[in-house]
Formats: sequence, C-alpha cells, structure tokens
Amino acid sequence: MKAEERQEIATEMTLAGLRAVADGTNYRMLLRLRGAGASVEDLMAASGLGGFATRERVSQLASAGLASRDPQSDRVIATRLGHGLVGLVERVCERFAAKLEERFDELGQLGEARK
Repeated sequence: MKAEERQEIATEMTLAGLRAVADGTNYRMLLRLRGAGASVEDLMAASGLGGFATRERVSQLASAGLASRDPQSDRVIATRLGHGLVGLVERVCERFAAKLEERFDELGQLGEARK
C-alpha cells in the first residue's frame, strides 16, 4: 500500500472517530472506557440513557473503531484508536482554552484601558 493510500485511510478513520464523538454523550462514554473499560450497565447509569440507546452509542463507537466489546463479558473497552482520539481532543481543547484565556486577558486589559 502506498503512503498516500495509508494517509487517506488514516484521515477517513480519524474523521469517522471525530463524528462518533461529536456528540458529548458519546465522548463522555469513551472517556469512561479508558483503563479497565465499563459494562453497558455502568454506561447506562453514568449517562442516564436506557439500554437500547446506550447499546446504540456503544455500537457507534465500535463502528468507528474507538471501542470494542469483550466477548467473554459485558465490558466495553476503548481501543488504541479510541485512546489516541481522546488524546487528540484533549490537546485541541487545551489549545482552545489557552487561546480563550489570552482573549479574555486582552478584553480585560481593553476594559481597564477604557476606564
């Protein structure tokens, strides 16, 4: 496989993952799946969703390659791709937070200068 093809596949996988976690509930579920993972019942309790809705969201995460179900138990775990996507989102959020802080500081200084 050529480098361009690998890059295109990686881009498509990343975009599919981002679409899957664009919903805050799905992202929070993915966060809970890091480490030892969680059961569907744990996810239901944490999200406040019913069984069908929770399983549907787990299916969305799994379809995007972000989570997988342990066939021996009812546990769902984040995949390496899921962990990587969480890291990416965290880095982006840190940058946005830093930019917002800079902007707030600028606005505060502007407000002080006008007094």
